[in-house]
Amino acid sequence: MYAVNSAYRQNGEWLVNDATAATMRKIRVGGGGTLDAFAWSPSPTAGMINGTPDTFLGRPIFASSNVAAMGSDAKVLFYGDLSRFVMREVGGLQLERSQDFLFNKNQTAVRGLSRIDSAFVDATAGVILHQAVT
Repeated sequence: MYAVNSAYRQNGEWLVNDATAATMRKIRVGGGGTLDAFAWSPSPTAGMINGTPDTFLGRPIFASSNVAAMGSDAKVLFYGDLSRFVMREVGGLQLERSQDFLFNKNQTAVRGLSRIDSAFVDATAGVILHQAVT
């Protein structure tokens, strides 16, 4: 959390894989005793329309199957201000057709091309944890 610029930390959100979230739910904060509080706080309205999300260390946490799972030598966790993340589409959707590609099957092939890019407006607004498996 503290690798994120302090100006963005207060709006920070966690983004993890479902399996990583299951592991994070078991983390406790405190002196290591069985009565220590969990770092994960479930929300009674999480997953509902206009509900509040679960929190981890007091900040909202979201699970996505598009994030790599732990143990996969990949980027497994994100923390930062997602409002500083922008996406853009360059040039719009382009459709192309070919009657020659599948000629022997008496079919017409169609493909769509789209150029999409994304980045943080400020690179200090978020941090990605890369887990290297050895």
